[in-house]
Amino acid sequence: MIGNEISEKKFSHILEPLKIGPEIIRNRILVSAHQPVLAENGLPTDEYIQYHQNIASGGAGLQITGAQSVHPTGMNEYNCLVNHDKSIIPGYQKLANAVHEKGGKILAQLTHFGATGWTGVLDEPAWAPSPVASEIMRVTPHEMTFSEIQEVVESFGKAAKRAKDGGLDGVEITGAHGMLIASFLSGFANHRKDEYGGNLENRMRFLLEVIDSVYNHVGDTFIIGIRFSADEKVEGGINILEAKEIAKRLESTNKVDYLNVISGTNLDYFQRWEHWPATPAPHGLFANLAREIKNVVNIPVFAVGRVTDPSLAEKIIAEGYADMVAMTRSHIADPEIVKKIQENRTEDIRPCVGANYCIKQILQSKPVRCLYNPEAGRSKKLGPISPVKNKKKVIIVGGGPAGLEAARVAATRGHKVEIYEKDKQLGGQLRLWGDTPTMNELQKSLRWFESQIDKLDINLNLNTEISKEELLDLDADEIILATGANPLKIGSEPWLPSLEIYESPIVKLVTPHQILDGKITNINKAVIWDQAGGEAGSQTAISAAEYLINENIKVEIVSPFFTIAEDIHPTLRTPLYKRLLSSGAILKPNSELKSINKDELVIQNIYSNEKETIKKVDVLVPWLGNKSDDKLYKELVEDGFNNVHILGDAVAPRTVESATNEGAKLAREL
Repeated sequence: MIGNEISEKKFSHILEPLKIGPEIIRNRILVSAHQPVLAENGLPTDEYIQYHQNIASGGAGLQITGAQSVHPTGMNEYNCLVNHDKSIIPGYQKLANAVHEKGGKILAQLTHFGATGWTGVLDEPAWAPSPVASEIMRVTPHEMTFSEIQEVVESFGKAAKRAKDGGLDGVEITGAHGMLIASFLSGFANHRKDEYGGNLENRMRFLLEVIDSVYNHVGDTFIIGIRFSADEKVEGGINILEAKEIAKRLESTNKVDYLNVISGTNLDYFQRWEHWPATPAPHGLFANLAREIKNVVNIPVFAVGRVTDPSLAEKIIAEGYADMVAMTRSHIADPEIVKKIQENRTEDIRPCVGANYCIKQILQSKPVRCLYNPEAGRSKKLGPISPVKNKKKVIIVGGGPAGLEAARVAATRGHKVEIYEKDKQLGGQLRLWGDTPTMNELQKSLRWFESQIDKLDINLNLNTEISKEELLDLDADEIILATGANPLKIGSEPWLPSLEIYESPIVKLVTPHQILDGKITNINKAVIWDQAGGEAGSQTAISAAEYLINENIKVEIVSPFFTIAEDIHPTLRTPLYKRLLSSGAILKPNSELKSINKDELVIQNIYSNEKETIKKVDVLVPWLGNKSDDKLYKELVEDGFNNVHILGDAVAPRTVESATNEGAKLAREL
């Protein structure tokens, strides 16, 4: 098997086994703790178990469940695992068996959410070392008494014992993210005057007692790891010097088998979002912290932080930054990364593009999803891609995300597939976003689709707008219309807002799509009017704004919503605001556009009714929403053609994820 030998040589470091405590892990690739939000009533569902089995089947060395509350005062939500009593054990057993069956190892991440938890779940106050509120939750927690501290310490030990009884391979104790243990460790959050506060020795006391409790309940035949922040990046918080001392002290207990190094604290607004770095954040950005810790301990150290390329993971291990590397969001995009490396098929790895759609879902307490891997979190529901007995000729009109995924799955099953795309490039709205410098990484998803189309011998026809008559002449067995949607223009529909346009307007009216296609030039000042919002819509409008800013054009953004880009989730919106405001963009939320007069725009605050004039505007870019392009579908249906299907934005304008899901589902049914 020459191919495998070549692959294994190239990735020899990450494919090497690693001893962690009592276990041998088959390689150095980690899928770190994250919430797939697939539990019900705190227990794993079949979809949850399938999710983790897929990761194990794909070859990951070690995987860790999302953080699980060990005590009712430190809750998250019941659509995540909850380890409060023995009811979790049967679910653990099913989960462990599913992962072990595929050769993997799985740990439970145990935590008390402290001030970062959802206090409304049980109608009780959160517990914390000091009454310091999270800047996200904004709820002041209860300051724990000595007896309450001891109660939680014991709850960690009992929870670990339940994980062991459930057949898991170990536990990771969460000493990061501003949760309870992290709050005790941090001078930013811990202002106690007793033996649990003050100097570092006192602030470590709670964590060390938790470790003792866990060890006493599970012994040395069960992995015990610690996740902690090596730099909280807040005043008074843990810095790298303190982190090194913490690491050395943890190793000296002889009860800790590894250290998982992260950055930031969820008690701080900005750090809450930045430990999930989205595109265009640097790759491997926390690896330096792992190396600093690795330099002072001998137990294994894990690195995390936007490692999406196996070559980068290999470099991190080969150059001594860490002993194991997390590729977590990458495994949401493609759970078969290791398997494809071993089979010398790295070109088939669906790359994580940093869109953070997965994180957006999780933060909204919705099941994990990927921008363009529809199987993420729903593989059991969708089912496998099974070969067909009766091969069909399938014609797909439209080369956006819906059409591309439908084509890929249909061809994989054995159908003969042809794509007709009216533009010179594939991708639809996904390509438009990828044309902006800050979202350029999204182009990787299109390159992946293109490589799969080529590999599957799909007949691709670009620059080809096909009519009903031409389509019927192709004698297809199945026709799939993924014709997308087109941006609405001012005055084009009765439901759009009214706008006064006086005589001789100098301002050019253009769509975000025209901006992103580079069709509009000679601009000094532009106004983006994000009137419709929407998850995909605001992204399109703001992408146009960033495109113009990158061309050194003055930009003002007007929107009726409370905040600009309100529908873009915080892990993207926070760095977006940094880019917009540092570049001189002017943001005008709570405002509606009222009139255009020559080169002047009048906007009005929707609450105060106060008006303001924006002068010397060259271009107005209104985002009023999309309208489905379903003309061809209606013509075929009216003519009685039966085997015609419609997908994605052609049904109703929505997200890329919705489009790829519909394409994946339909192609499995053909």
